[in-house]
Amino acid sequence: MDDNFYASTLDSTNKSVKWDVVGDTKEFPNPFYKLIIRQFLLGHTAKENEYNVVEIETSSMSESKPNQIKVPVAVLKAGETRSIQTVLEFPDPPVTFKLVEGNGPVYIHGQQVPGNYEIEDSTELSGEEEEEEDEEDAKVSISKAKNAKNGKKN
Repeated sequence: MDDNFYASTLDSTNKSVKWDVVGDTKEFPNPFYKLIIRQFLLGHTAKENEYNVVEIETSSMSESKPNQIKVPVAVLKAGETRSIQTVLEFPDPPVTFKLVEGNGPVYIHGQQVPGNYEIEDSTELSGEEEEEEDEEDAKVSISKAKNAKNGKKN
């Protein structure tokens, strides 16, 4: 898999960072990438007792139409919470990270991975899976037949 490390820093001079792969064909030859965030980390120079709140802005599908959403994803405070481990997946760019409270620095770590936009029909089974399912159905049928012969309910 061709994935890339992702890192950004939010602080008092850089309160917003946007992740968007559209148009950057040198770094992302495949335009279908998704972003996976693994960690938010509060820097060692963060002010004691200051809350640092990171908010994301992205689009979400609602009633078959895109809808812009904003939601806080991390609240960090020196002396209490220095890091948050997470698995946040953003399948569609753009995603904007904003430091809506505090001065940071807040480091964002994750990875950019090729997205898979082929929709697979989960009801279709491979030949091997079909054979396994048929064998299981046969075992259940035999068991039911034996229990019926012996007068037992299954």
